[in-house]
Amino acid sequence: MISNYCFFFVCCLIAASSLALEFHDCGSAHGSIESVKISDCDPETMDFCPFKKGKNVSIELTFKTSEEVTKIRVAVYGIIAGVPMPFLIPNPDGCKDSGLTCPMAADSEGKYELSIPIKQIYPKLKVNVKLELQDQNSQEIICVLIPSKIV
Repeated sequence: MISNYCFFFVCCLIAASSLALEFHDCGSAHGSIESVKISDCDPETMDFCPFKKGKNVSIELTFKTSEEVTKIRVAVYGIIAGVPMPFLIPNPDGCKDSGLTCPMAADSEGKYELSIPIKQIYPKLKVNVKLELQDQNSQEIICVLIPSKIV
């Protein structure tokens, strides 16, 4: 009888651990991702971040540069059936009103903050959100893939 309980407990642990959300690096070339925080999203208990229609999603991205950066352009896409669809963001200039100060020296750490409006017209679906910070030469500083679902 005890072995049945142990089996049940192990199955529950495996199921719970499979819920852990992972943010994937999707090609950071001139920097590294230190941390990702998203409003209403707990990576320990969720397998995707809920993006609620009619609300704003706040993203805080801490990263480290590997080269000097004088300009930062931000691009956000929803990957739907392998096709990147751009999210309209209020400010694509990463050096303005984002928590960052440009220029950034090589090997420096920055904290980028973004609020994305999730429009009512967006369809309810699972989507990988790709967030890129690009430098003055249009090279990716960092790129992160966020498993999410528009709800």
